[in-house]
Amino acid sequence: MEAFPTFLIVMNACAITFPRFAAAAGFVWAFGRIWYQIGYGKHGPAGRSKGSIFAGVAQLTLVNTLLTLSPTFFPVYLFGGSGCWSL
Repeated sequence: MEAFPTFLIVMNACAITFPRFAAAAGFVWAFGRIWYQIGYGKHGPAGRSKGSIFAGVAQLTLVNTLLTLSPTFFPVYLFGGSGCWSL
């Protein structure tokens, strides 16, 4: 579960502004991880790819949403109040 801490941080940060979307992406991620485990148990290392892709797409979607849309919704708290990416 090496991706779990990153997933939790990104999902919770995204849920501040988009709670339903984050919940749906979390469900897709969990489904992908379950699929990963079932595939690995039945077919060995070759059977884990489909679940891994499913979970990876959900996690990358959350990261993309957090980095592109969230700064416009809570710039004061995370980005110094300017509302832009100038650091």
